[in-house]
Amino acid sequence: MFSIKCANGVGKIVIPRNLGAGGERIAELFLRLLGLTFIGRDRRYGPCQVDLLFRDGKTLVLVEVKTASGSPLASKSQQLKYTQRNCLRRAARQSLREHPWAIEVRLDLLFLEVRGTGLILKYEPDCFY
Repeated sequence: MFSIKCANGVGKIVIPRNLGAGGERIAELFLRLLGLTFIGRDRRYGPCQVDLLFRDGKTLVLVEVKTASGSPLASKSQQLKYTQRNCLRRAARQSLREHPWAIEVRLDLLFLEVRGTGLILKYEPDCFY
């Protein structure tokens, strides 16, 4: 798990009105900085939607992004309900068929919280079992 804290004094972060879409863009940038290769966003696998897809070597990475303003990160993790976890697992199996280069799939969770003039990011790689 990684945690970073950004404040406007270090670098200006502009959060658009659509907090969810803005959070996904920030998450994408963060994961690119970690060295992952961006594949796509908002992909549908049947009824399931995956926020972000990345490549990490031979691993296909599906990322669920949760963005909040003024609510604690802990409460956001509880919002990932059992049905959504199962849906993401089904999406993982289906996505492997679309990406024959991948030998495994990983499901990551990334939380973003806007707090005052700052942004708190919490990244949990491989958090689904």
